[in-house]
Amino acid sequence: MSPSTRSFSQLSYAGPIKITKLPKRSAIVAFSSEEVYAIAELLKRQRGGCAVIMGALSPRTRNAQVDLYQSGEVDYIVATDAIGMGLNLDVGHIAFASRRKFDGRQRRFLRPDELAQIAGRAGRFRDDGTFGETADCTPFEEDTVERIVNHQFEPVDYLNWRNSDLDYGSIDGLLASLRRPSTDVILRRAPEALDELTLAAVAQDEDVRRAARTHAHVRRLWDLCTLPDFRKHGQDAHLRLVQAFVEKLIEPGARIKDEWLYAQVEPLDRAEGDVDMLQQRLAAIRTWTYAANRADWLENAATWQGRTREIEDRLSDALHQALMLRFVDRRTSALLKSLKADEDAPADIGPEGEVLIGGHVVGRIDGLLFQPVAADESLSGRALRGAALKALRPVIERRLLEIAEAKDEAFSFDADKAAIVFAGAPVAKLIAAADWHSPGIEIIGARDGSAEGRQAALQRLSTWFTGHSRATLPALHTLRERLEGPALRGAVRGAAWQLLEAGAAFDRRNSPMTEALSSPDKAALGEAGVRIGRLAAWLPGLLKPSAAKLALSLRAVHAGGATRQPPTQSSFALKDTHWPDNLLWTAGYLRLGPRAVRADMADRLAQALSQVRRGSETSAFIVPPELAAQVGCPAADFPNVLRAMALKPAQKDKETGAVTHWRFPARPKIDVERKPERRPGPPPSGPFAALADLVIAQPAQPARRRRRQRPRRPAQPAAAKAAS
Repeated sequence: MSPSTRSFSQLSYAGPIKITKLPKRSAIVAFSSEEVYAIAELLKRQRGGCAVIMGALSPRTRNAQVDLYQSGEVDYIVATDAIGMGLNLDVGHIAFASRRKFDGRQRRFLRPDELAQIAGRAGRFRDDGTFGETADCTPFEEDTVERIVNHQFEPVDYLNWRNSDLDYGSIDGLLASLRRPSTDVILRRAPEALDELTLAAVAQDEDVRRAARTHAHVRRLWDLCTLPDFRKHGQDAHLRLVQAFVEKLIEPGARIKDEWLYAQVEPLDRAEGDVDMLQQRLAAIRTWTYAANRADWLENAATWQGRTREIEDRLSDALHQALMLRFVDRRTSALLKSLKADEDAPADIGPEGEVLIGGHVVGRIDGLLFQPVAADESLSGRALRGAALKALRPVIERRLLEIAEAKDEAFSFDADKAAIVFAGAPVAKLIAAADWHSPGIEIIGARDGSAEGRQAALQRLSTWFTGHSRATLPALHTLRERLEGPALRGAVRGAAWQLLEAGAAFDRRNSPMTEALSSPDKAALGEAGVRIGRLAAWLPGLLKPSAAKLALSLRAVHAGGATRQPPTQSSFALKDTHWPDNLLWTAGYLRLGPRAVRADMADRLAQALSQVRRGSETSAFIVPPELAAQVGCPAADFPNVLRAMALKPAQKDKETGAVTHWRFPARPKIDVERKPERRPGPPPSGPFAALADLVIAQPAQPARRRRRQRPRRPAQPAAAKAAS
């Protein structure tokens, strides 16, 4: 259908719709500033913002809000019924948040013709439009909907009218002329307006009546009473303002002095403050702008016209900005537009990793991980993440490629965070796997990257970390490779597995497997890099601080806890720290009473004590004090360390009670006729516990009674047998 033959637009009823579900290019109509503000704030959170139109706004502010909506920067507008008075807007749907308004005298429901005037702002001319309810609006009756849609309204029986042929001979004559009815029955006298009420109130002042003695005086008085009430502070406040003008201007030739007007106007020239404060200043300056445009009221009217207009424009612009700041999320609006654009908006990366789209900071990229400014699930948060990820996709793909092609020197490992670092930022983290010493690797971020790019980067990171772990923990990897082959068998294999699970060392005093090791077994373990001492079995290569730090980090990943800092001294106190045995062994330490002692130093101390014992003529011996310094142990803790090594006090000082001589416990005599008691098994976890269960589950064989071996008699000759 050609435009010339197409019919005019149709207005239809769409029914109730939630505010958050309203279609774009909608206008929401309310009839109080509180309701307008509440709806506008909701739209800011859920739809990026809206424009605001109210009758109290200055023309400049109102036009700026209209431009905000018409430009498409926001898709919603919240307004009072001022929207139906001379504003041409591209609105597709009108949603009534209320149907009642205060008309200056009472709060009443709007008539169908008044509703139609507002609803008719949707569509218009040849664009169809819709209207309906939202929020807590009372539903439209079917009859009302039909009247609005079909433009069927009650005929107008009369028009409001007020006499314009006024009598300025006296105040009473002026009031009488204002109240004079029309001779036409269709014209009904309008209700008393504010200017008429103000004149009646001012006329009660006898001084004013005496001053208004001529036609010119009465005309001047009426002009002053017509001063608009922009401030809306109530009838009494407006009356006091008019009376102030009357005192200065009742004489026709009187003019307001510059000094008095300066004191009223200049304090209003301040653009700071919130929406309400700016509205109050703007309403006040509009009063003085009106006064400045009355050339017969001021001494220098032209000067004050420019000054008041300048302040009004500045306050109008400030109010527009304040409304936008309060009710428009410009960043979200810009991001929504970038999402709808055919071409992707480029992302700019700042020196600190900040991400900017269209000049707005939307978050920060750290390695491959994007951290948005808003992480919630509101429209703002979703739009921000969507636009940022859309713009960052080329950046992420490029970084994945750089990781896949990087050399070993480009990577490092952060043991505290258990993360692989590339270009100064963590790009992958360790995750728990079946074995503590063989963790998995997971990329941090880049969830929207291509599968091929992520896989290539992950493969490169895995290869690098395997090499890094092998270089830092060579003894551990050597032992694991030996266990994967057939070289270690029997008790040797069990001891090696126990050490692989423990870490750098374990306490062999409670390990039946290591107690049964023979000299060839110990030699086989030595070839695998394992040292077997009196107290512990350990891997010397894992006792270095760098190796212990990585091992503790791997253990923390497997256990899901925080990484412990590795000890750097030969021993440390356990009184104020919680170190489980598995972490101590991972770091290469044994628990000896109140202190943790490094495995090699603990074994060296045990050897030194054995030498001192052999050099003593009796079973009791004196422990040299320098042995405590050898393991970095304070003298006060050393006796308890010796007790933890199974030494017993042999002699004490009678005065101080301090132990002067020590002895090793006597070895218990073994009764060959009695079955030795079973030693405690391994801890109830790990493969050694399962192995112990298998051994215990075998049926016990009955003990055979030992028979005395009698000497065998020499065989007798056959003749002797016969003789006997």
